Amino acid sequence: DTTIPEMEFKKVSVTGSGLNGPLVEVEWEAKDKNLTTEPIVLEYSEDQKTWKPIAAKTGNTGRYTWEITDKKLWKFYVRGSAT
Repeated sequence: DTTIPEMEFKKVSVTGSGLNGPLVEVEWEAKDKNLTTEPIVLEYSEDQKTWKPIAAKTGNTGRYTWEITDKKLWKFYVRGSAT
């Protein structure tokens, strides 16, 4: 298979507050005929240079809720990939 999977973010928004911090709803659409069982990796960065994991090897459900526990994190970038 030489076709790269397609992944597009639909929405990234703060939706409320969890037990330890804000909740961020990440919504995407990923397509490929050969996606693995848990193909999605989500990451965040404050500077677009150093990326940290949000979720590694998660299902292609189209939605993930991330609870931010870092009280200093208020501005960030999100990226994702599908395998």
